[in-house]
Amino acid sequence: MTIRRAVPGDLRTVLGVLHSVADWLHREGIDQWREGSPSLGSAAVGRQIERGDFWLVGEYLNPVAVIALSTVGDADFWSPRDLADPAVYVSKAAVLRCAAGRGIGAMLLRWACDHAAAEGAVSVRLDVWKTNTELQDYYRRQGWQYYITVDAPGRNSGALFCRRAKADLEAREAFTLLEPVAVEAVTSAGEPPTHSEPDLE
Repeated sequence: MTIRRAVPGDLRTVLGVLHSVADWLHREGIDQWREGSPSLGSAAVGRQIERGDFWLVGEYLNPVAVIALSTVGDADFWSPRDLADPAVYVSKAAVLRCAAGRGIGAMLLRWACDHAAAEGAVSVRLDVWKTNTELQDYYRRQGWQYYITVDAPGRNSGALFCRRAKADLEAREAFTLLEPVAVEAVTSAGEPPTHSEPDLE
């Protein structure tokens, strides 16, 4: 598998992965990533890509997963003391169904911890949809520690998890790091492309 930082021309591809996973969640009766959510819109995702937050995982030139990593935490969830710590914040981690069941999601999370350590972070943090207990249990199984649940007005996420940033050679070698590539810019936000059934790992 390959991994590279997404560029603005990847917007349509990143949106396609995220919206495919959202559609699957809804078919499973999980209300995470609701239709019309601003955080999944072209503007919000585009800004994250422009900041260099998004990473795109590929297999045989096909996109199979995305993850966003930022050194800036969400002040709705994390306290000023938390935000002062050197940390990396994970968001919008998603694996397509066609690549599910092979541990890609778990290895990608380990890669994120390795990447965070290389960037000088002490911890890696994420917030999980409060009603998605299955996903919360998944993170626990992957070694993430539950921290606290925050009820922020107008926010449906808020179950906070953290893990120590540490070097992980196996995870680093699981993905071939590619340089960002020039991708033809998307001229219209339009609808994201349709993918096969997705899954979260």
